[in-house]
Amino acid sequence: SYANQIANKVLLHHGNGSGRIALLFDQCASAIAATIGVLKTGHVFVPLDASNPAARINEILNDCQPMAILTSHTHADLARQASNGELDIICLEDIDEKASVEPPSIKVSPEAIAYIFYTSGSTGAPKGVCQLHRNLLHFVSVYSRALNVTADDRLSLLYSLSFSASNLDIFAALLNSAT
Repeated sequence: SYANQIANKVLLHHGNGSGRIALLFDQCASAIAATIGVLKTGHVFVPLDASNPAARINEILNDCQPMAILTSHTHADLARQASNGELDIICLEDIDEKASVEPPSIKVSPEAIAYIFYTSGSTGAPKGVCQLHRNLLHFVSVYSRALNVTADDRLSLLYSLSFSASNLDIFAALLNSAT
C-alpha cells in the first residue's frame, strides 16, 4: 500500500522511534496516506496547515523539533523556507512507485504519542497538544458509535488537517470502511 511505501521511506531515512515528522499537505488522499505511514513507523505526526504563513509554520517547527517534513512538490518550497533549509524534506512524489509495499513490523504502544496538534494561539503563543494512540482510538470509537458510522456512510472532511477534530472524520471513515 502507499502508506507502507511512505512508512518504509521514513524508516530508511530516520529509523523507527518516537521522533516527530511534520506533515505539510493540502487536504488530499496523500495526506491521509502520509499520516498512516508515519503512525506505522512509531513516529509522531505533526500536521501543519499549508495555508499558514511560513513564519507560523516555522514557529511550530521550532517548538516541536521534527526530524523531517513529509510534503508534496506543491509545498516543497514552503517546507524548505519554513524550516530554514535545516530539515529533511521528503516529497511523496519522489518515493519510487516500485518501493516495497510490505508493512513495517514495528509494534507501537497504545501509550505512545500518535500526534501533536497546535492550538490557534488566540490566548498567546500556539501550544502543542499531544495525543496518545490509545486516546485517538478511544475518541474515534466513541465518535463512530455515537454517529453509528458504517461502511455505507460518507464523511465530509471540512476541518484543516492541522485541527485535531479532522482525525475523528479520517479515522472513523477508515476504521469503519466508510468513505
